[in-house]
Amino acid sequence: MEPKDATSDDRSQLSFDELSQRPLQQGMDAPRHQTKDKNAATLPRSKYEMNLAEFPLALLSKRKLKEVRIIEYEDTITGANGQLIPRKWAVSPSARYGFGSTAITALLFEIFQIWKEQGFESRNIHFQSIYNLIQRMGYRPTDDKAYARIRNDLTALYEISVEAKNAFWDNEKKAYVTKGFHLFDSVTMYHRDEKMPHQDILPFSYITASETLMQSVAANAVITLSGVDRELFHSLPPTQQRLALYLAKMLYKTTEHRRDAEKLAEQLPITAKSYKHTKYLLARACDGLKAKKFPYLEGYRFEPSRRLGRDNIYFWRQKALSPHTPTATSEDEETTAMYALLVDDIVAVTGSPERREFYNRVVRAVPKQNILTCLSLTNAAKQQQQIKKTPDRYFTGIILEYATQHGIRV
Repeated sequence: MEPKDATSDDRSQLSFDELSQRPLQQGMDAPRHQTKDKNAATLPRSKYEMNLAEFPLALLSKRKLKEVRIIEYEDTITGANGQLIPRKWAVSPSARYGFGSTAITALLFEIFQIWKEQGFESRNIHFQSIYNLIQRMGYRPTDDKAYARIRNDLTALYEISVEAKNAFWDNEKKAYVTKGFHLFDSVTMYHRDEKMPHQDILPFSYITASETLMQSVAANAVITLSGVDRELFHSLPPTQQRLALYLAKMLYKTTEHRRDAEKLAEQLPITAKSYKHTKYLLARACDGLKAKKFPYLEGYRFEPSRRLGRDNIYFWRQKALSPHTPTATSEDEETTAMYALLVDDIVAVTGSPERREFYNRVVRAVPKQNILTCLSLTNAAKQQQQIKKTPDRYFTGIILEYATQHGIRV
């Protein structure tokens, strides 16, 4: 019997995915040119079943970053024969880089994409170089901060540790397991020789998955988001990315899912000052996914729960997930016209029509209301003669500051 969550009104949710029957190859230290099936031992079907989409791993906002010593999540699931199983998940940060940046979820997603492309053949996931990750994640190659952020996040990924009680199911023993583990054992990066400035970066860098993670991953791992373009995922801010992974797991085999709103916020995790603010942040993330036509979410609504003053959040998706599901790469005429008018408004304030290409990226990445707020601040500063350089520099500065704070790439 599949385990179910005992904290929700929906008794069909939070079941573990069936992992692929496909054998995984260990080949941990085998060179990339070595034949895959000759010199690598095969792992049996996953011994420990665990899905990262169910549990928090990183902070999604910079709020309260210095105050968080550990991320904890607890719930109760219904196991075999109706037995209630308490689960606990505790994540301890890297000593140097904490829980990483708000982009660490996107980095982990991209690592899994690369791992899937390599057939999960080895615990060594060859991402080649940080430059390759930058290109795959849609960052500008000239963005020095992106290089430093990814380098630090890679270190954080192998230093972050997890203590999990009853979060793993042992297929051999038919029992829940308590484990302490790291997701990754190490990261190996190659650099240019400073004495050879024209030398290309050696494309040999890799990160080594822990044995626990290897045993819990199959070719159909939900964190690779089957049917969702990488470009769509990387266009989402951190909270929407995390919710997308969760919904893809929960709505992969069913068209409906109901969850206690407050517990869901703890799972992602969303930090808020009040329950009202929690609901607002959840709704904003859902609206963002709907606006991007995320295929696993057609709609949602809040419903009163059995807990006084609290709600369940009910999600649903279309009945069939098509491999050709449209994504955010296409715009209807009305949306395109709206963006064009917004760019015209920006140009009218900044007086920099030559910057239209940048403004076009801004209006497609940053919520409209926030753009209007930054535009209003720029216009006010211009009227009061508080701008030292140019209106464009002023507007660009505050819009990029907002984007950085919310993990948005412009």
